[in-house]
Amino acid sequence: MSWQVDPFQRKFIPLGPGRFRQFKKMIAAVNARDFPQAAAQMKASRWYLQVGKRAETLTAMMRKEYDFENMKSRKNPYAGNLKKQVTIRIGVDIIDYFKKQAEETGIPYQNLINLYLRDCVQSNRKLSINWTR
Repeated sequence: MSWQVDPFQRKFIPLGPGRFRQFKKMIAAVNARDFPQAAAQMKASRWYLQVGKRAETLTAMMRKEYDFENMKSRKNPYAGNLKKQVTIRIGVDIIDYFKKQAEETGIPYQNLINLYLRDCVQSNRKLSINWTR
C-alpha cells in the first residue's frame, strides 16, 4: 500500500495537507514500513519542537509501528468551517510585501494575509477612507 497523507495526517491537522506533505522523509519511511525511522524524522523536525507533548505522544505511537492498513479513514468534521476559497484582486505591491514576509517567516503568504485579516477582525479595526475630489 502506498501511503497517502490521510490517516495519520488527521493528527497533524494544524499543518494542513500542503505542509504535511513536506515531511517527505517521514512519509517515505512509513511507505517502507520503517516506523523507527519515521519516528526519528518526526523528532528531527521543527514541528516536534513547536508542538511539545503531543509530538512526543505521536512519535511514540509511530515508533510502535502504526498500522495504517487497518485504520479507517474519516473526513475531518471541521474542515468545512475552517476556510472558504475566494477570488480577490489584490495589488501587486501588497502581494510582494506578504511574499517577502513569507520568505522571512517560513509561513505561506496566503496564511500571512489571512492572519493579518483575522487580527483586524479580532481587534475590530475599522478602515479609515478619505475620498478627495
